[in-house]
Amino acid sequence: MGNKAFDEYLGRVEIKSLGLKRLPTYLVVLLLSLIVLLYGCGTSVVYQDRFDSTPVGSPPGPPEIGISRVSGQVLIAENPINDVSPDRWLQLKRVSPVGTLAEYVGQLESPVTAGGNVALVGYIPAFAPITMSVYFDTPDFAPPLTLLHIDLLADGQIRVNDSTVEGTYEFDTSIAFLVGFNLDASTPTATLLVRGGAEDASATVEIPAAAAGFGLGRVRILTPFEGVSSPPGQFFINEVVATRGSG
Repeated sequence: MGNKAFDEYLGRVEIKSLGLKRLPTYLVVLLLSLIVLLYGCGTSVVYQDRFDSTPVGSPPGPPEIGISRVSGQVLIAENPINDVSPDRWLQLKRVSPVGTLAEYVGQLESPVTAGGNVALVGYIPAFAPITMSVYFDTPDFAPPLTLLHIDLLADGQIRVNDSTVEGTYEFDTSIAFLVGFNLDASTPTATLLVRGGAEDASATVEIPAAAAGFGLGRVRILTPFEGVSSPPGQFFINEVVATRGSG
């Protein structure tokens, strides 16, 4: 895909994020990188979900490309940033600290086995902060392995693979994720950029070869268990897109 496809993606995100308002400068700068990383020559879209085809209050309908499934309290919601905008987001809510976790799983149409990218937008409201966990996993047919794991913690920190805090984000702000995978290299890696109005999380992380060999097949987004005394909370996601290179 070329610049036309990117322009369409950027336009959708602008409308979804802020309605008739302009995108924050930081988000424009980040999304401009998608010209090369998401819609460069020789790439194909293997997952896309915009959540616009289903009424508010209903479980999400099927994505445009790929297959999705949900569990727990996962429903289509109004735009959390601009309540007069007609677009739709997906709300994941923790109503109890125990029980079924809210989870959204996007299964790619075909696995990423060499180069590929994933982009999505998140939003965590200040009145009900909760950790947003994003897992990049092997396909369903492979052993259940995780290539990369990113947490937006409820205290505003961005943590990678449960071990390293790489940046911070603001509540009540669009949070853009962009992750590029290089899975057929001698040392497989993921290069990530998460930007949400504070200190960017930017890092290149090695991926275990045993996991990289199966490829990237799923993106899982969920409300994790955070203890029996954890308060209720919620977050929103939008514009989940994955591409793979021609290799």
